[in-house]
Amino acid sequence: MSDIKLACDVAEQIKTICDKHGNNPGELINILHEAQHLQGYLPEEIQRIIASKLGIPVSKVYGRLQPVDVKKIIEDLE
Repeated sequence: MSDIKLACDVAEQIKTICDKHGNNPGELINILHEAQHLQGYLPEEIQRIIASKLGIPVSKVYGRLQPVDVKKIIEDLE
């Protein structure tokens, strides 16, 4: 885990965002968007809080944050 330490109020705000979306894994993108707006970026600790609240692996949260190479996908389909 990284050395970043979140303030308790930030961690609570992230949990509140998850609760607002019903802790629904299907709302992951919306939750990430709100969390990023709140903090400006999504450090590992925020990703872990979100994963825990949604009951999903951290890897799924991290995977949604990675850029998609659309050109490569299209080339692979051709």
